[in-house]
Amino acid sequence: SHLAEIFAAEQHAYRLTGPTLDIAHAPLAVDSGAIVLDDADGGLVDERAPFHLLNLVKERQARLLIATRRPPAYWPVDLPDLASRLRALPSVAIEAPDEALVRAVLVKLFLDRQLAVEPAIIDAIALRLERSLVACRRFVELADRLALSERRGITRPIVQQVLATMDADGEERTALE
Repeated sequence: SHLAEIFAAEQHAYRLTGPTLDIAHAPLAVDSGAIVLDDADGGLVDERAPFHLLNLVKERQARLLIATRRPPAYWPVDLPDLASRLRALPSVAIEAPDEALVRAVLVKLFLDRQLAVEPAIIDAIALRLERSLVACRRFVELADRLALSERRGITRPIVQQVLATMDADGEERTALE
């Protein structure tokens, strides 16, 4: 989804999700020239919609980025023509970032907020935080907010407090005030 956001911003893409995709969206989306279909395997209401969308994308030479947990070739679909088109789509698996990338992303996100954080603290965060860019972004946001409210820098107690409020998916369980 992070890469889909970047693609959408750079291409001024029409954004859709699998559960909200319907036939009426396909022509509107393709007219934009670029489409992001996120959460595409989150349940298709009408299989004719992605079939129509794929046909229009090819016909009008639009760009389509599909973000999904499973490759489209493995989606459970009943329409044989849709299944064939999905199998023909190129797909790339993106694995979770490793610890080194999580560290680098944390440093960048803190620097974007003009926060200098000690390497030892970055290491401690990277060891305990879920390895996802979403979790990194959310952690930095929460840590910055808490540090501002307490008028101090990013310290180990701040880190521990923020980590304690985040669940396994990097989402906040309780509001930090």
